[in-house]
Amino acid sequence: MDTQENELRKQLMGTGIQVKREGDNIRLIMPSKITFDTAQSNLQASFIKVLNSIVLVLNHYPDTALNIVGHTDSIGSDESNITLSYQRANAVAQYLMGQKVSATRITAQGAGEKFPIASNDSDAGRSLNRRVELSISPLPVL
Repeated sequence: MDTQENELRKQLMGTGIQVKREGDNIRLIMPSKITFDTAQSNLQASFIKVLNSIVLVLNHYPDTALNIVGHTDSIGSDESNITLSYQRANAVAQYLMGQKVSATRITAQGAGEKFPIASNDSDAGRSLNRRVELSISPLPVL
């Protein structure tokens, strides 16, 4: 995972994506300003370029599992936020699978507004909360 983390850091330098190491796991935090338009789940063109960089590393390390979680701010109903967050996570998952990342490695889920990383009381905070996170972990050894 050390080598994979280093490769991800190199590939994603200057993109706005945060790479965080948590034990044996790597978490990529992808903010809304580079991922999706407000209230949309279509991938922005600039985000596709970033995802292609991630794919290069993911396909080099096939023994990892990927958990994609979509998040929203608190604007809108709980139901619509869960739906939108799942649609965003699923859009990323579908793109990765289209780039030959095995579907058996990927899970996608929507968290809605449940796990904010900033206050929803300001535009800046809400912007930080609208994100997609990709967690990469080693596949269990059988």
